[in-house]
Amino acid sequence: MSGGRGFWVLAGAFLVLALLVVVGLSVGVYPVSLRDVLGFLVGAGPGGAVGEALRVRLGRVVAAVLVGCGLSVSGVVLQVVLRNPLASPFTLGVSQAAGFGAAAVIILLGAGASGFAGVMPYVVPLSAFVSALAALVFVYVLASRRGLSPSAVVLAGVAVGFLFQALTMLVEFMAPNEVLVSAALFWLFGDVGRASLLEDAIMAAVVVPVVVVFALLWMELDALGLGDDVAASMGVEPGRVRGLVLVLSSLVTAVSVAFVGVVGFVGLLAPHLARLVSGEASSRLLVPLSGLLGASLLLGADVVGRLMVYPDTLPVGVTAALIGAPMLVALLARGRLLGDGGHDGAVC
Repeated sequence: MSGGRGFWVLAGAFLVLALLVVVGLSVGVYPVSLRDVLGFLVGAGPGGAVGEALRVRLGRVVAAVLVGCGLSVSGVVLQVVLRNPLASPFTLGVSQAAGFGAAAVIILLGAGASGFAGVMPYVVPLSAFVSALAALVFVYVLASRRGLSPSAVVLAGVAVGFLFQALTMLVEFMAPNEVLVSAALFWLFGDVGRASLLEDAIMAAVVVPVVVVFALLWMELDALGLGDDVAASMGVEPGRVRGLVLVLSSLVTAVSVAFVGVVGFVGLLAPHLARLVSGEASSRLLVPLSGLLGASLLLGADVVGRLMVYPDTLPVGVTAALIGAPMLVALLARGRLLGDGGHDGAVC
C-alpha cells in the first residue's frame, strides 16, 4: 500500500473512532444532546446532572479505547512474532491468570463486598495484576527452555491458560456460598464501566508507551515475520525481540484485565480486520490501524451493550464476544484467516 493510501486508511479509522466516542458519550439512561457532548469535549460542557453524566461516561469511553487499543496492538505483534494468525493476548494465558487472581480474593477473602472494597479498594485489580505477571514469568521460563521459539511460546501459553482456568474453577467449587461465586463471575465478565478516570490514567501510563514502542519496532517485527533465519541475517535478534514483545504485551493485558475484567476477541479480531481493510502485511501500518480498529470495536461493543437491554447494560465482555465470534466466522468463510486469504504468509 502506498503511503498516501495508508494515511487515508488511518484517517478513516480515526474518524470512525471519533464518531463512536461522541456516540458513547451520548448514549445512556440520562439523555444528553449532541450539543452538550461537543461542548463537553472542547471544555465548555454543561454542569449539573448532565455534566456529571458525561464525566461518568467519559471514564468508560476512555477505558474502552485504551483496553481495545492495547489488546489489539498486542494481538497484531504477537501474530507477527509467533507467526500464528490465532495468536492474541489470550494465547499467553495472561487473561486467564488475571481472572484467577481476581476470583481468588473475591471468593477466599470476600473482596467483592462493599465493606471490604471501602477499606482496600484496589485489592481485586492488584491480585489480578500479580497473578497475570506470575503467568508471564511461567510462560517466559517454559518458553526460554526452547529458545523462545514461536511454537514454544504458544504451547507454554496454552498450558498456562488451561492451568489457571482449572484453578479458577477449583476456587469457585470451594466457595462457601453462591453469592461469592456470583460476585467473581460478574467481575470476570469484563466491564469498562467499573474503571474510574484515575484507573484510566494508570492504564494509559502503560498502554500508550507500549503502543509507541511496538510502532517503532515495525522493521524488526516485519523481519521476524519472515522467519528467524531471515531476521538474523538482517541483524535482528529473534529471541530478544520476541521476549520484549512477550513481556510488553503481557503487561498491557495484565493492566487491562486488572481494571476492567476479562475481554475476549478484540485482540484476535482487530488485527485481521486491519489486514482486510488495508490489504497490508507490514507492521508499519498494521500496528496503528489495529489499535484504532480495536478501540472502535470495544467502544462499539460497549454502546451496543447499553442499547440491547436498555435501561440496563450488558458487560462489554459479553457483547464483544457476541459481536466478535460472528465476525471471525465471516472472515474465516471469506478465506481471511489461517493464511488462505491472500495476506502475507509471514504473518501466518
